[in-house]
Amino acid sequence: YNTVIKALSDKKLESAAKAKKPKPKPTLLQLDNWYQNDLAASVAGRSPPHMTHAELAKLMQWKLTRGKFRPRLQQLVLENTPEAVETSTRDAFSGYDKDKDLPAAIGKLSTLKAVGPATASALMACRFPETCPFMADESVSAASPGVPIQYTLKGYTTYAGKVTAKARQLRAKDASHRWSAHDVELALWTAAQATALGVELSDDAESKDGDDDVIDDDDDEERTEPAAKRPRKK
Repeated sequence: YNTVIKALSDKKLESAAKAKKPKPKPTLLQLDNWYQNDLAASVAGRSPPHMTHAELAKLMQWKLTRGKFRPRLQQLVLENTPEAVETSTRDAFSGYDKDKDLPAAIGKLSTLKAVGPATASALMACRFPETCPFMADESVSAASPGVPIQYTLKGYTTYAGKVTAKARQLRAKDASHRWSAHDVELALWTAAQATALGVELSDDAESKDGDDDVIDDDDDEERTEPAAKRPRKK
């Protein structure tokens, strides 16, 4: 993952330079390091856990820089009040921690401006990586090859169920690594982006799961499990 995210970050810097645009600040690599490694600890360290307005704005910047950039969304997310961000994220996180109702949690987060199921999934993946994968286009396409992406609540919960079931399957086969839904999502994203960028993955990364890189449609049961801290990405 680290090799591919760096390659993508470098490509975006090169594209900006060729177009004679200012160098992105912060870079994708810096934003991704913050999202993958720092944000979860900040959120978990509050009582009750919640996200701040500044964190939501930065998360949107990460999402748009990593995927398709839509300036209007970055502007819209800033229109949320700090109170609304804190209330919505607090209620969504505490509710899911208690009853594991994913549609309800996504619904609470989607009351915020510029936050739909995809962005809401990034918030949930930060807090509950075990069962809530981020809805990255590449990961969704890999989970359901040939099926158009549906940026809806149903589309996300179907995808999350498949990815969570795959994580459970991988844990059963390899007890040495506690696969989370977020881990599977990152693996799918990494494989797709490596192909697009022409980055050669190591033999270990390519062969680690053998034929298990395809998610089975008949194993899409969603798992409900207590919240867990995100494992730090090295």
